[in-house]
Amino acid sequence: MSQTAAVPDYGTNPAESGGAHSDLEENVLNFLEREREVGSFPGAVWAAGHASGIEAEGMVGHSVLKPARMRIGIDTIFDVASLTKPLITGTLILRAWADGLLDPGDRASKFLPELRNTEKETITVLDLLTHRGGFQAWYPLYTQGLGKTAYLDAIKRRPLRYRPGTRQIYTCLGFILLIQIAERVFEESIEDLTERLIFQPLGLRNSMFNPSPSLLHRIAATEWGNANERHMVKRRQLSFDDWRETMIWGEVNDGNAFYMGGIGGNAGLFSTAREVFEFGRAWIDGSERLLPSDITDRALRNYTIGLEENRGLAWQLHTPKPDHPTVRLSPRSFGHTGFTGTSIYVDPDRELIMVLLTNRLHPSCKPINTNYIRQKFHGFIINAWD
Repeated sequence: MSQTAAVPDYGTNPAESGGAHSDLEENVLNFLEREREVGSFPGAVWAAGHASGIEAEGMVGHSVLKPARMRIGIDTIFDVASLTKPLITGTLILRAWADGLLDPGDRASKFLPELRNTEKETITVLDLLTHRGGFQAWYPLYTQGLGKTAYLDAIKRRPLRYRPGTRQIYTCLGFILLIQIAERVFEESIEDLTERLIFQPLGLRNSMFNPSPSLLHRIAATEWGNANERHMVKRRQLSFDDWRETMIWGEVNDGNAFYMGGIGGNAGLFSTAREVFEFGRAWIDGSERLLPSDITDRALRNYTIGLEENRGLAWQLHTPKPDHPTVRLSPRSFGHTGFTGTSIYVDPDRELIMVLLTNRLHPSCKPINTNYIRQKFHGFIINAWD
């Protein structure tokens, strides 16, 4: 956990703002309560605001249903899953670019010589950041061995699904490679890098990997025994004997991240709605706390024009498709989702940041349209702002 002493400044405290957005808060509360009642998730925390800070926020439901019932709090800590990709892994790679340690056009094999003399030798850092590296969407690397070396070897042996750069298929495998590239170019552990380059500059005190057991009462639980991944592994006719047999609570839900020590590059970050908001704020407030403005500007360009989805460097960009979370947002919007039911979206044209964190996997994975919920959530906020 971050040991930063400074108390983060999240801007306006909605409770002290005179109820400027009380109608919005009531509308979002009612909507999320209806979704909770139909079983979309046990609980949710949300925050919305501008570069100046949070202007509206709220919560509903429970952080844990089993093995105990615990009410959710505004400071509940969530496994934010794939938000780790842009908030941590992408930021570290972009920081390395800003520091002259790499260029997105560099081949990944320059930093990971294990990829040389394979079909993956020409994949670039840019390909990995934009999900156009040729990898399949998901693979349980832990079935081939545990740890960074075993994962890298497993990725090296996996056949590519398409020629790099010709398609865009969202995948965790590229970000598992990127986190290893970050460690090698900085010659520093991901924990130390994240503390020094991300948590401290943003003043975060409730964002972490591998939370301490002392924080369990503040953490939202996910699913029982990785049942979803067990099913996917079985469907692929693979075998694995080291499954977790209890409720996943205070550990990263994603198997690839968990079996790599809790930090996979694709997942592993735990955070609160207020601190996820702070990540988004750093991208539009002009402070350059994380990255120089020229790097953030380049990161938000569209590098997948004409492919399956518009992508910047680690970020999902506005994509004009009916089921896309950005459908109500401006053309320059960007954001990301997490499998556990989390999301952050930033609309620079409105200077608007929207964070929704749910525990939709708890106590089991549900076949719901989470993007519909995100679209409706964004709609309430945009209507209030516009």
